[in-house]
Amino acid sequence: MPATGTLITATWTINKYTITFDANEGTPSSSVTENYGTQVSKPTPDPTRTGYTFTGWFSGDQRIEFPYTIKDYDETFVAHWDINKYTITFDANEGTPSSS
Repeated sequence: MPATGTLITATWTINKYTITFDANEGTPSSSVTENYGTQVSKPTPDPTRTGYTFTGWFSGDQRIEFPYTIKDYDETFVAHWDINKYTITFDANEGTPSSS
């Protein structure tokens, strides 16, 4: 050992984690990989699914608010959808409506 002290310095690399955005039968699905503690925004544009309205990203039954801070583990957020409702009107065109 040298007569003087030796300084040893640790070197750190920040961990990266992935958030997967599962469009849940919609399109598109995507993912983002960022450093721990980074704030991320939701993907744009919102996903689309024929016959449904997008209502937000969820983890389990919890709605995710953005910007979202990356935790120390990978996560998957799932798109939630409300089914669209439509009104159908039948016009008898001056005739008498039929029940069959």
